[in-house]
Order: sequence, then C-alpha cells, then structure tokens
Amino acid sequence: MIRKIRRVINYCREIDKTIVILCGIHSLLTAMAPYLVTLMISEIINLLQEGSGTTAFYASLIRYFVILTIVKLLQILITYRYNLSVNQAGMLTGIQFGKQLLHAGFSKLEDSEVRDEQARLRAQIGAGNIVAEVLSPLFTSLFAVTMFGYSLSKISPLLVLLLVGIVVLRKDNLHKLERNKQKIKAYNGYAMRRQDYLFKVATDYKWAKEIKVNHLTELLQSKYKAFITETKTDLKKTNRKNSGNRLVECLFEGGTLVLNFVYPIFLFSQKAISLSQFSLIITSGSQFSNAFGLLLEKYTELLVIADALEDMVRFEEKLSDGQAPAVFTERMPADWENVRIEFKNVYFKYPHSEQSVLENISFVIEPNEKVALVGLNGAGKSTIIKLLCGFYQPTFGEILVNGVSLKQWNQSDWRQKMSVLLQDFQLFALPVRENICLTRPFDKNEVERAMALSGISQKISHLPQGIDSQVTRILTDEGFEFSGGESQKIAAARAF
Repeated sequence: MIRKIRRVINYCREIDKTIVILCGIHSLLTAMAPYLVTLMISEIINLLQEGSGTTAFYASLIRYFVILTIVKLLQILITYRYNLSVNQAGMLTGIQFGKQLLHAGFSKLEDSEVRDEQARLRAQIGAGNIVAEVLSPLFTSLFAVTMFGYSLSKISPLLVLLLVGIVVLRKDNLHKLERNKQKIKAYNGYAMRRQDYLFKVATDYKWAKEIKVNHLTELLQSKYKAFITETKTDLKKTNRKNSGNRLVECLFEGGTLVLNFVYPIFLFSQKAISLSQFSLIITSGSQFSNAFGLLLEKYTELLVIADALEDMVRFEEKLSDGQAPAVFTERMPADWENVRIEFKNVYFKYPHSEQSVLENISFVIEPNEKVALVGLNGAGKSTIIKLLCGFYQPTFGEILVNGVSLKQWNQSDWRQKMSVLLQDFQLFALPVRENICLTRPFDKNEVERAMALSGISQKISHLPQGIDSQVTRILTDEGFEFSGGESQKIAAARAF
C-alpha cells in the first residue's frame, strides 16, 4: 500500500516538484479553520458557564479572531500559488499524453480502443486532477481526523472507537462505489471522444460550408440529441447496478449521524460531561466521522489511481511501434542515394479487420526508377504507401530495402530519406516557412526553389509578411486562410 501511495506522489512530483508540498500546506490550513472555530465555541460556552467576566470573554474572542485571520490570510496566499501549480500540472499532463501519442505507432492512432484507453487514463491520472480531487481532500481529511480525534479522545475515547469502527465497516462498500466511479470514467472516455467530434463539426468554421450547402443543421442536432440520450441510458444502467451499495452507504451515514448525537446526549443527561464538552463532542464527532469517511474514500481512490499508473506504463508499451530493433550497429547511411525497394509476397490487413487489403503482392523498384501505382478505389495504393512509410508492418511477407528487411532499419533514418505528400495532408498553425521546412534547417534558397516548383511563390510574395505569414487564424487574427489548391501547393513545396 505504501508503495502505491509513493508511486502516486512521485508521479505528481515529476510533473511539478512543489505541488505536493503546496497541497500539504493548503490542506493543513483548510483543516485548521473549522477546528479553531470548534475550539472557540467550546471555550466561549465554558466561560459563560463559569460566569467569567467580560474581559476574559472578549480576550478569548479576540485571540481566536486573530489566529483565524492569520490562518485565512496564509490560506489566501498559498491558494494562489497552489491553484497555479494545479492548473500548470493539468496542462503538463495534457502535453505528456500528447507526447505519448505523437511517438505512438501509426496503427495505434487509428485504433479506437487505444483512443478510448488514452481518454480514460487522462481523465484518471491527470496530475492536476489527482492533486485537486484526491490528494488535497486526502491530506485535509487526515489533518482533520488528527485534530478532531485528539479533542474527542480527551473527552470520550469510546466514541472515537465507535466512529472508527463504523468507518472501517464502510471500507468494502466504499471500494465498490469507487470501482463503479472508475467504470463511469472509462465510459466517459469513449463518450467524450464522440462528443468532441460532434461538437467540433458543429462549431468549427471549416465544416460550415458543408453544413450550410447540404442543410445539415437539423441532422447534426438530431445526432447530438441521440448521442445524449444514448449516454444517459448507458450511465443509468451502470448506476443502477450500484444502487445497493449506495443504499448501504446511506445507512452507514445515518448510523454515524445518530451515534454523533445520541451518545453525547446520553453523557450530558448523566452529567458525565459539561455543556462546553457536549458542544465540543457534537461538532468534533461530526467533523471527525466525516473526515474519516472522506479519508477512507480518497485513500481507496488513490489506490485505484496507483493501479491506473501501472496501466499507463503498459499503455505506453502498447503505443510503441513494436518493431524489431536494428540489427546493425551503424545507422542507415546519410549519403545513401541508390535505394532498391522490394515487396516480397506481402499480405496485409488492418487491425481489427478480417479482410485482407493486400494479398501476395510482389514488385521491385530499382534505384532512380519512376513508378506510378494505378488502381481502383480501395485497391490498396495508399496502403502500400503506409507500409513504405513504416506506419504498419506486413501481416505476412516482407519489404526489403537494399536487400534488408525494412523493419530492421532505424525508422527515423528511413523516413528522413523519404518525401511524402499524402492526400489527407495537414498544414499547421505555423508560419509558411515552418510549414515547408518543418524540422529541417531553414535554407532560404531551398525554400524559394521548393515554392517555385510547387507554384506557390507568387502568392506568398504578395503576402505582407511573405514566408513568415502565419497559416490559419486559429492562433492569431493576423493569420492567413489559404484556399484548398493553395494549401496543396504549400504541402507540395514541403515535399520538394
């Protein structure tokens, strides 16, 4: 158990070194305020009972007021830094998951199960979410249990034991409720992917022309409503299965509430405690049992998150290309120009599909040879390009580069030797020159040559900022929206 807790804390510290310390201080200050109020009320009642003078009464009131003010001021100061760290951790987690997908094998990116798993894990183990929704209430409840438990044990140790006993009995039921919560989160990963797509289509201006020309407004609205109805139905089914556990939890909470009031009333009626002690037991008992229940709930959630972190390790392994490491100590020669490519008895079918796209394909492309692949839609032309790019591995057979299996060469070296212009290319929200060069060093003469070959030079030269003009207005209003044909020319320049 300690190992799992340490794993979660270390994960958060890897994202932000100070976030766990800030969370602890913030939680301590949060727990202190209600505890000080409880002590103040008890002391004031005691002073009134004893008939102490107004001087002692106001002195006690001012003392607690000063302490509470200091605590609140410290809480305000630390909350700003704490919230900043939580928000930053949330963004860094998003970047981390994005990095995982960027390095993933292409076949994994097209796998809906992988995308659903990624959405589930991101919802479960976002560092900001872990701190704000789990660690913070966990630490706060731990401090509250310690403080209120100490005050309560000085008056009635038996009540402390009874309250702890009820909470321990709730442990298994809380664990089942938490598991159900995680199932809902897993479903939400799938649902959010669909919702994000529908929302993007309905709000992204790139889809506006198709929607208006084809009168799709009502169709999209009906699809969105159907999605919401389906989601509500599925979630109702999931929640209905756990209704018994929620009923048991209500009974536990009711029993705790009764115990918190009945036992102190009994003690007071027997004159075993004073009025101030009665007030302290009522408030401390309620705070103690609530904090203990929350502590157990968040502890259970923390263990589930620790398991999710292990799932993430397996998920990262699953995202890898799964290709055999290079058998050569030397990487692919940088000056390798004469390349011979051979498809040898290649069969291929896409993941989760039983139908083969390519069957027993064999051909050779000699060095400097120009080859055009011609065929009907769905014949497998684009699939051959994907295999050449190393996005997928053949189901059977092999692809040879200069007599050596493609999967044995360093994939990065191989792709750097290729110039690929895909039919579903993408332009990025970057300047024109960066869209053309991408990761290659900027060479003005090379860029101008490539633009001339693609036929986009004249258009770019008339832009106010030339090749430094921003593509699209997504990130800045100064960006430029190119037409479909112009975008193709920029992509062609990238390939040249």
